[in-house]
Amino acid sequence: MRRLLLLLLLLLPASAFAQYGPLTGEVNLRFEAEPSADELERLARDYGIRSWERRAGSWPVFTAALADGADPATVSTALARSPLVRWAEPDRLLDFELHGAYALDDPYFPEQWHLQNTAQNSGALPTADIHAVPAWEITRGEGIRIAIMDTGVDNTHPDLNIVHEVDVIEDDGDAYPDPEQSGAEHGTMVAGLAAASGDNGIGVAGVAPSADLMGFRILGDGGAISDTYDAFILATDNGADVINNSWGYTPDECGPVGFVLAMHDAVEYTITEGRGGLGCAVVFSSGNQGCELTEHALHEQEGVIVVGSLSDRDTKLNYSVWGPNLDLMTPSGPLGGGGRPRLVTTDLFGALGRNGLGDDNEYTRQMGGTSGAAPVLSGAIALMYGANPRLTYQQVDQVLCDTAVRVSPELAEYDATGWSYTYGCGRVDAAAAVADVLDAGPPSEPVWMLGRWAEVPSDFTVLRWAPATDPDGTPVHYELSVSPLDSGDDDDSAGGSDALTWSLAGETRIDLSGELELGWYTATIETFDRWGSGGSATTTFQVVEPGVAAPVVEAGCSVGSRGSAGMLVLVGIAAVLRRRS
Repeated sequence: MRRLLLLLLLLLPASAFAQYGPLTGEVNLRFEAEPSADELERLARDYGIRSWERRAGSWPVFTAALADGADPATVSTALARSPLVRWAEPDRLLDFELHGAYALDDPYFPEQWHLQNTAQNSGALPTADIHAVPAWEITRGEGIRIAIMDTGVDNTHPDLNIVHEVDVIEDDGDAYPDPEQSGAEHGTMVAGLAAASGDNGIGVAGVAPSADLMGFRILGDGGAISDTYDAFILATDNGADVINNSWGYTPDECGPVGFVLAMHDAVEYTITEGRGGLGCAVVFSSGNQGCELTEHALHEQEGVIVVGSLSDRDTKLNYSVWGPNLDLMTPSGPLGGGGRPRLVTTDLFGALGRNGLGDDNEYTRQMGGTSGAAPVLSGAIALMYGANPRLTYQQVDQVLCDTAVRVSPELAEYDATGWSYTYGCGRVDAAAAVADVLDAGPPSEPVWMLGRWAEVPSDFTVLRWAPATDPDGTPVHYELSVSPLDSGDDDDSAGGSDALTWSLAGETRIDLSGELELGWYTATIETFDRWGSGGSATTTFQVVEPGVAAPVVEAGCSVGSRGSAGMLVLVGIAAVLRRRS
């Protein structure tokens, strides 16, 4: 099974777990068959691998030592796409001094098999879960907001941390469900799966047990598309990171679902305006009609992630809708009675909900359907944002697919890209996704090694900058733009259409000798790691005739500020600082 991350520690009881420690800088991988020397040499050349070490045993498992500056997460993701490789993952140290660090004190946590499947249900497949437990060692989603678009959420429930709520049907700030409405408990059950508070000594834990919840009542008598549009906009404007939708338009026979302009624009708003322009993640259930759905305008829209349901045996539950728009699968329970176990989550108090657990029946074992699959995915995305707030919505979608476990390959029939018509990219692996996106921050801001208003000769036009550093030690690359000034004024404005640009990986100089005409230029350098910008710095210089500029005697240092041009440095052979008069 390609890219299956064998998290064997999940087979141990909670008290025996070891903590994932720092990355070793190497990558562990298993080949589909014993690789030839030529294949190892080619992979080493393509992916910056310094050497190979074969692990013990008859299976072709290797450790790849990477070249200096190579990112283990990036290399492992790339290797996993090779048809030669069954799985690949970054190597990590294990800290056995923190035994029991994963244990939660929520009394029903041992029953939450979708978080940690130890075959607590007879006949279950151990590790057929989303691997939430090791992901929590990195983040539990602190400060991330999940908006629940549903029948409302019980704002009195002690296991739900609701920081914002709106009833768009009644147009007020109380999203408590209408107790007379059929399915009133649905939104509260969904909310608990996504982000019920963990380690608080009561009830259950959500996938993101430290995340915040936003409750929106959009489903009920009198609810309209216009109300749902408002809910999406209000969630976005009030800081939502993930928008969960355990509902949909799917008809009984899975016929075509047409274009709804208001819903299209609601999603478009969330991915363009949400999270400061990085975009919110929008999750939708695939549907419970048990049929193939080929045309669905909302599911097809960019930014929408569609999720189906798996059993505790890693097989698709028969009701889960499939088709070309299916992205991923997460654990959930069956519909109706019998069969495999359902999910344990929060519920409305007393006789209002589905009941079964808690002194006041405020918890239940009765959650299933793709309604249950969606908040499990939303919680996993919240963990990803907790590990890296710089993620865009596109990166979330890509990493989830890249790191998913390709379950039931015989039934799924994954294509060459790792996608299946019935299973999407496979089962979400929260631990692998969080480890892949983990980010301590952007690279350092650039520092020019070229003085402002410097003169450089046309036959030695060398631009230099200081090496930037990344807090994760991941590679830094540089985007360089050089433009002629519009006039002879002391103006930093670039010449626009005349700009020359370069993307440079790991280089700290560029030789433009003979490429620029005599005159004044603006140069801007910006640093990037795999998740975005670390800032930019701008300087101006003049290209002069050979022999006009004198050598530099001594150089200073000054850091350019993000988004602005600061006082910068001249260190250039055959160049001299000279302020224009």
